[in-house]
This record gives sequence, C-alpha cells and structure tokens, in this order.
Amino acid sequence: MPPPTSLLSASLTPLSPYTFAEVRGGRLRGRVNATTGMRSFLGIRYAAPPLGDLRWREPLPEPGWAGTADALEYGSVCLQNPLFGWNSIENRGNMSEDCLFLNVVAPPPRPQPYPVMVYIHAGEFHFGSGADRESDVPHFATDVILVSFNYRLGVFGFAGADDLRDRTPFGGTGNYGVHDQRAALGWVRSSIGAFGGDASNVLVWGESSGGTSVALHLVSPRSHGLFHKAILQSPGVTQVKSLADAQLNYRYTLAALLSRGSPGCVSGGGYATFPETRLKSWGGGVVGRAANVSLAQARAACDAAAACRGFTLERRGESGAFNATLHAAAAPIFDVRAREGGAASVPAPFSYLKAAREGSAGVECLLRASAAALVNVTDYLPRDDSFETNGFAPVVDGRDMRTTLVDQVAEGRFSHGVPVLLGSNLDEGTIFMQLSPPLPCANASNASFAAWAEAMFGVETAAAVVAAYQKLRAPLPQCSTHRPPPGGRTGGGGAAAAE
Repeated sequence: MPPPTSLLSASLTPLSPYTFAEVRGGRLRGRVNATTGMRSFLGIRYAAPPLGDLRWREPLPEPGWAGTADALEYGSVCLQNPLFGWNSIENRGNMSEDCLFLNVVAPPPRPQPYPVMVYIHAGEFHFGSGADRESDVPHFATDVILVSFNYRLGVFGFAGADDLRDRTPFGGTGNYGVHDQRAALGWVRSSIGAFGGDASNVLVWGESSGGTSVALHLVSPRSHGLFHKAILQSPGVTQVKSLADAQLNYRYTLAALLSRGSPGCVSGGGYATFPETRLKSWGGGVVGRAANVSLAQARAACDAAAACRGFTLERRGESGAFNATLHAAAAPIFDVRAREGGAASVPAPFSYLKAAREGSAGVECLLRASAAALVNVTDYLPRDDSFETNGFAPVVDGRDMRTTLVDQVAEGRFSHGVPVLLGSNLDEGTIFMQLSPPLPCANASNASFAAWAEAMFGVETAAAVVAAYQKLRAPLPQCSTHRPPPGGRTGGGGAAAAE
C-alpha cells in the first residue's frame, strides 16, 4: 500500500488541459476549459492551401500529417483589407492566402452524439472570418457542437470569367469561396464524429452574406446531403452577380494589375470600357484634363501622356463632345448610379483603362500577381450594386449556379426535404441606407426625392418607396457625408470627393 502522501499527491494532480481527436488528416490536440469542460479545437486545416496554381480552383483535400498537430490557436484569416470591414474581426494581423481553416467547439463527451451547427460568417463576401466575435460563440449552448470556418474572399474567392472555366472540372467560374464552404461541410460529414458529433444531424446557419451562402447550398445539387437543416439570417438573396458583371470585374482586375507592372501581365492594346462609371483619384492621380473632345481625341491624349493609364469621359449638354479626365494608374472605379445617385436624365460617364490581354495571358497575369496587389484590386473595382460595397460576389455562371437564387426558388429547384428558418435582423436596413446614393440637398422637392428613390431602388420600385415615405418631414435633410436614411438627422453640409 502506498504511503498516504502518495494518495494525497495523486488526488491533487490537476486534470490535463488538453483533449485529443482523430480526424481524417491525423491526430489533433485541443484544449479543455477547466470550468465548463467545453473542448475547443482551433485552426484545423480542412483543405489544401489554395496557393500558386491552386488559385481559382476548387479546393483539394487537406494533406495529412504525422504525429499530433496542435489545434490551440486560430488559423490565418483569409486576405482582405485590414483597415476596413467588421470591428469584430479578430486575428486580422495574421492574414494569408493559406487560410482554409475551421474551428470546432464541443461540450464534454457523452454517450449520445451531439447535433452540429455550422456557421458561415458574414462580410459581403470580402470581409470576416471564422474567428470573428460573431462566429466565436461557443458558450451560447452546451448541447450542440459548433463549427466555424474561413473561406476565400474578394477576388481570391469570387473572380469570375470564361478564361477561368477550364480550371474547374465541371467548367464553372467565380464561386471558389462557395466551393470552400462546401469542402468545409464535407469535412464535417467525415470528421465530426471524432468530437462526438452526429454527422446525420447538421444544421448550417449564416447571417447576411453567410445567409446568402446558405441559400446557395440549398439550391445547389452539389451541396445536397451535406446538411439537414438551415437557418438564413438576413440573407441577401439578390447578392449574386451575372457573368457579365463578373467579366467586367475580371477585365478591371487585369487592367489594374497591368497598370501596376504586375509580372506576367501583357498589354492587350486599346482600352477596356466600363460604362456608367467614374474613375476617382486622390493624391495627384489626375494627370490631365481636356474639354470638348471626342473619344478618339481623349484616347490620343492618354496615349501621349506616359503616366496616363485611363480616363473618364463625361458628356456636357447635348453636343457630341466630352470632357475628359486623365488618370495615372488604375484608379478606384465607381458605379455612378449606385454610389453617386446620378439622375437618369443626366448622361452617365464612361471610363476607359488601358487593357490587358485576356485568355491564357489573363490567367497567367492573375496567377503571378502578388497577394497585396490582388487585395488592392478587391478594394478598387467597379461597384455595380445598390450599395457602396465590393463588387466581387457569387456568380451566376450557368454551371454551379445555373440562374439567380430568386429564379431557382421560384422554379422549385432547391432541397425540399431541408427544414428552413428564415428571418431578418430588426431595422438592419438603416445602416445600409448610409451606403446608398446621397439624399437630395436641403429644400429639395418631392420630385427630387422621387429621382433619388429611382436611382436607389430602380424605376419599378421607386413609386412604392415614395408612397411609403409621404410623411417625411419638410424640407428634406441637408446633404451629409453620412448619407443618412430619409428623415434622419444629418451632420451639416457634405463635401464632394475630389477627382
């Protein structure tokens, strides 16, 4: 019989702070919360790093590892602008293209398997991560397993063009971030049992663009069977792009990379055209102006200026002449109707950028571009939706997404056997109205407000919007840099951005 001191010593030995799980890639070491018994496994690789020639391809399975891999810290966040986006983004100092990681938080082991909740983060398809405070909610329940994950964002996840079709086995394009999400769901199906989860009882849940993502999986036959219930929280069901819009963004991306001297980018000769857009330059980006010129004269002026990479034409009056603003480098480019609230009666400007060669040369340009240059392009591409938001988003490519979400649901092409909970956040639209075209200035007439509504919501919806806001106070609010919602308080006069 051992001495009492040994018994006392054994009884006081602390429990191990670690826990282990065997998943399809190998053995993992996670952490146990000493108070709650909750188990966390962070930064688990669920797919191969999408680097080099694996850019703009469907993700490959994660490489296995020998021994035990630590799953104690969040993995790298997918590349995005670190100065903007959600304040809740954690770990934003640790960003990388090598970012396909997921996290598992599980209650203490029990005989019965736990149901599983998989959360897809928000962020307009160009911000956020599975390590956001919105995603990291392991303590809201103790009877489910929570999985959160990263997926490729911006140009890395949603660049769409016909040039890229042969990089996927089924000829799709533009939905690489959605493929990442599907790969994460596949990992859950194969490995969640190692944490005590029930692979036959998986709920997928997302908010905003995460909710849009859930809708995409509901209508995609390639995602059927990977989950069994769904929650769509404030989904943007129109937050998808036509292939034509995606092709426009691709053309801008190549032109922007060419203008920055990115390796592998080759001049295509001539100019790429971007209708109803205006280039914006700050810090000396304007290299010249020309009044009352034709398109040919504007092109000749840009060709003659060594620093000129593009120009914007704006028609003045009813004459056939334009005013041209010449720009150095590929300046940020904005959709006039969306960002500036241009009235339909005013001829919209057109922008032109020196074009890069497309086809195989365009793909080579993308593959050889630096990550930093691509992040910059993600921030400065044409805006062609109703808000001042990034233009990269899932693409109606005719393959992975055959038609729009609205059309597919109307045609009954979705997972009918999956229960769905659909809702929206209270008053969520208020914040997005700040990103809308600016309201008419002080003392504006009802006609001006109607024009604003038409620019914001489109002709078909404008009449209903005006009718809904007939009780607005008069006069309408002053212009404001905040661009407040109708009837909201303003902070005084606004300032126009300098070209």
